Amino acid sequence: IVPFINALNDQHIKGISNRIRAVMAAKARDGQKIAGPAPYGYNRDPADHTRLVEDPYAAGVVRRIFEMRSNSMGYPSIVKALNSEQILPPTLYYRQKQGMDSSHIKTRQWIVSTVAMILKRELYIGTAVQLVNTVVSYRDSREVKRPLEDRVRVENAFPALIDREIWERVQEVNQQARAKSSSRRKPRKSLFSSLLVCADCGVTMLYCNSPKTYPSGVHVEY
Repeated sequence: IVPFINALNDQHIKGISNRIRAVMAAKARDGQKIAGPAPYGYNRDPADHTRLVEDPYAAGVVRRIFEMRSNSMGYPSIVKALNSEQILPPTLYYRQKQGMDSSHIKTRQWIVSTVAMILKRELYIGTAVQLVNTVVSYRDSREVKRPLEDRVRVENAFPALIDREIWERVQEVNQQARAKSSSRRKPRKSLFSSLLVCADCGVTMLYCNSPKTYPSGVHVEY
């Protein structure tokens, strides 16, 4: 009888998993924020925890980032501008807002990857893109990304922080930058890749291959 009982238990777990997936999909199609903290630029609506409302301060930072990028400003320049004004990056800002300890956070400044992530999120034009990740199965909790066609996209689900004109301009600038970058020589992996970190902020250092010509006419790459 043990195999029979095990089979019944397995079917019970599978049924629970399917019902949870169905509920999450229904909430996502309704435009509800179903998981995780409020994204940078937003707060949870006190009246309805599944909805988002604008965070005036962070929303202003998001608008400024999009404005700078729409004027073809590079990621490093945007990062430099934000850090020079001592604007807290998203993780530190969230923890400070929640009154949480942030002494263990290593990355205490804006970095390029954070800016790049903000600039590609449709969230900021009010579009909810959810159910991006899933697990392999109810028996395997490893997380994998869903195909694009299986993700749930709901327009006008959240308050838009920027207008579509600026969004499209930024995506055009990003596409031009990618096209320019792809035409260059492929980068070489450094011997010290992922091993060296900045002593001040703890961010992993990146290998840079940049040509330089000295006054003597000697062409050097480092």
